Formats: sequence, C-alpha cells, structure tokens
Amino acid sequence: MLADLPQRGRSIRLEERGKSKCLALQDVAWVETGIGSGSRLVLVMRDRQLMSVNLDKSCRARDFYSGFYVDKAKDGRICVDRDQLRSRTGVSCDVEGIYQLVEVRG
Repeated sequence: MLADLPQRGRSIRLEERGKSKCLALQDVAWVETGIGSGSRLVLVMRDRQLMSVNLDKSCRARDFYSGFYVDKAKDGRICVDRDQLRSRTGVSCDVEGIYQLVEVRG
C-alpha cells in the first residue's frame, strides 16, 4: 500500500471532493497528520482511498500523530456533527467534515 502513496519529493496536488456524512471506522487503515495542515487529518483507507477529516477549527491535526480514539457508535461509523475524535494525549475534537481526496493532474 505504501508504494501507491505519493513519494517524498514528488509534488502532487490533492483536492477534496465528494463530501460524505459518515465513513466506516473498520475501513480506516491509518491516520496521517503530515499531509495538509491545520485541523485536517488524512485517513488512509483499506481500499487505498484517501479521506480528509476536518476537525473543529480550535483543533490541531498534529495532536493526533499517534492515532485517535472514538466512542463506537452502533453503526460502526464516524459521522459529521455526531462524533468526536480523541487523541492519545487527551485532546477531543468534533468531526466537522469528511471528504474524499483525489489527485489533480495538470
């Protein structure tokens, strides 16, 4: 899976598309905090899709460098305007948006 992700030094442009209300927690492979900035986490999904999770503006993505916890809902999903992500250091942040990230060519 790592071979399919952008390589360091190779410049690509990603664009947020396809706003989603929820995503299945079991489909998340890992979280990246070094892509993008501010209050945005990038989730690498098991099917190799990249998803952007926008946290409330008072949160910093870098607080989630070692992953996150979420209270498991009955539907097993992370949803906008419902769930909070908690970092391993104790920071809690509301999920404000979920988008698919796609590479923009040209």
